[in-house]
Amino acid sequence: MGLKLKIVQIKPNPIGKDRSRKSIFPYQVVGEWVDIRNDSGGSVFISPVELYHQAYDQSGKANTTLVTGFKGNLPAGQTMRVHSGKERQLSFEDQSGVNIHVFLGRDQYIWNNDKADRPALLDTHEKTWIDWADYDPWPPEGAILVRGGNKLLPAVLRYGNL
Repeated sequence: MGLKLKIVQIKPNPIGKDRSRKSIFPYQVVGEWVDIRNDSGGSVFISPVELYHQAYDQSGKANTTLVTGFKGNLPAGQTMRVHSGKERQLSFEDQSGVNIHVFLGRDQYIWNNDKADRPALLDTHEKTWIDWADYDPWPPEGAILVRGGNKLLPAVLRYGNL
C-alpha cells in the first residue's frame, strides 16, 4: 500500500525582486514554499520520503534535484509547509493554513519562475514516486498555485474568480 501524501499547493514566486540568485532577500526566500498533505486515514511515517525539484529545459528534459528528506510522522489530515529559507518571522499568509512548518535552513531559491517546474515526492523504501504536480513558466508574482488534477494553477484561474 502506497503512502497517501499529496502536494496540494505551492508559492514558487513570492512578492519581491528575485531576478538574480546573487541577491538573496531572506524575507522573500522563506516566502517560497510547497504544501504536502497527509490524505490517509492515519499518521504517516515520513522518514523514507524525499522532496524533489524537477525543472524542465526548453527541450522538455527534466533536471531532478533533491530538495530535502523528512523525519518523523505526519498525522492524518495534516499539512506540512516546506519553506525554502532559514527559519524566521513569517508573513500571515506564509504561516496560515497549515499544521507544520519545515525550513530548509539555507537561503536559496528552489522553485523556478522562468521554466516549467515540478515538485515531486519519492518513497525511498519502495523506490517509487508518491506524488507530483507541475506548474507552468512565469507564475504570477505572489500567487499561491493550487492543485487541480496534476497541475498547480493560480487560485484565481483554478476557481474562475477573474
